Amino acid sequence: MVKKIYQALKPGDYLEIGGLELSPGCDDDSVPRDSYPWQWHSLLQEAGFVDITRKDYIWPLNSWPADSHL
Repeated sequence: MVKKIYQALKPGDYLEIGGLELSPGCDDDSVPRDSYPWQWHSLLQEAGFVDITRKDYIWPLNSWPADSHL
């Protein structure tokens, strides 16, 4: 699918993916980095995309975290 998207874009076009990756990640790395949700960057590169920017944020999804910096 990513390759088809890449092929459909014209020079100067870009793809923005937002909110797509709510990875089931954990601070303790109990979700392996080779699991499917973590593969987006590689899939985009393999399709031919360049200048890929990834921003990771830690957002607690449960009650208020013990760490006040989150």
